[in-house]
Amino acid sequence: MRVIGIGLTAAVMLASSALAQEQPGAGVDMAGFRGDCKLTSAGKTVACESVIYMHFRANGRTNFGAVVDEDTMTSFSGGNDDQPKRTEYWLEVDRVLQGRAGEVSEFPGKGRCDLKISEDGSIVHELVCRAMIEGGPVELRFSGSRSN
Repeated sequence: MRVIGIGLTAAVMLASSALAQEQPGAGVDMAGFRGDCKLTSAGKTVACESVIYMHFRANGRTNFGAVVDEDTMTSFSGGNDDQPKRTEYWLEVDRVLQGRAGEVSEFPGKGRCDLKISEDGSIVHELVCRAMIEGGPVELRFSGSRSN
């Protein structure tokens, strides 16, 4: 586990994309999703406000971040993904970042995110992320209607 003491959103992005931050103009693709969202960690389930998708072009890493409130976010991160069909996407998760009140803890992990979307990509039907980290399983379940 690594703890980083900086702003939450910036920390999540920096922790998973050091290479992207080192290369000016590398670019980050982002999208937000609103809908029914639940995050389970350490046996406790809480509602999330939204999910943020981030893809860092410079290093190929992708994150799905569950925003619980303005100070709390859990991000599932990986560098290996595939889109076998236009309506399906998966991400192999190799780390989980948990941020609260300006500090982010980074945990090595093993898991997967599965995303089901509409044919044109404008509707997120379902996102399920599961990973095992040193503190136990972490799971994100999201169902929505439109991306923002």
